[in-house]
Amino acid sequence: MTLDVAALIYFNSYLSVYLASFFSLPITKDGTTLNHEQVVQQLEKLTVAYECGTGVRDWYNGLVNIKLKVELSRYEEAIGWLKDLIFSSHFDKDRLGSTYAH
Repeated sequence: MTLDVAALIYFNSYLSVYLASFFSLPITKDGTTLNHEQVVQQLEKLTVAYECGTGVRDWYNGLVNIKLKVELSRYEEAIGWLKDLIFSSHFDKDRLGSTYAH
């Protein structure tokens, strides 16, 4: 396996934009496309708190850290949402652009 350091540095420069918009990108969930407002609204109903970032306590900055805090009875639903957020996000140029502008 070859590690392309230049590619990692290139993509790492976009990581902050991706993480800033992670919980507000449109997604496809159960065959239905949800816009960013619907995603945020449903996450607010599901979770007590949610956040993402890099590293752990200023260590391991190459690590992406995603947290969803939910009631125990909604654990399985939260795992489904996490899967959809990671694998079913739509990288909408306008949405990412508005995040980047802030």
